[in-house]
Amino acid sequence: MKYTKKALLMLGILLAMLSITGCKAKRYSDLGGMSISMSEDMRSVKNKNATWAMTNGYINAVGIKTDSDDLEKTGLEVNSLADYVAAYIKGNDIPDNVTVNTEDNFIYFTYNNKESRLTYVNFFYDNGDYYWLVSFACPMGNTYDLYRKDIFKWADSVKFN
Repeated sequence: MKYTKKALLMLGILLAMLSITGCKAKRYSDLGGMSISMSEDMRSVKNKNATWAMTNGYINAVGIKTDSDDLEKTGLEVNSLADYVAAYIKGNDIPDNVTVNTEDNFIYFTYNNKESRLTYVNFFYDNGDYYWLVSFACPMGNTYDLYRKDIFKWADSVKFN
């Protein structure tokens, strides 16, 4: 039986959709001072640049905690969450034309990285002493549209200890 590339791709997308949206939510705690609810098939992975990192093999999620005092020591003037977002964009090779959104009670931006072929959705939080980035990455294409609802639900579940 022969399968076309398009049929195999569609089957892969369908299986991935079932693995993400078909899973129950699980609360992940003890993540460096925060917790988040995501699908129960997420597993911890090592990422030396992140406070925590998880994946289910299709969606990647990382949390990065930045101490406000450490930012001052680098010479960056960060007095607000908006300043932190701007500094993050400038310091991480994010395209200048990215639009920072403040809808749905979130401060976030989305961009496509053509080199890694991933779509990133970066959410920013301020819990007093720390600024947080919680980032989700998924394969480019219409994948983000398929998972947008889940990603925003997960971002909305973020709580700080």
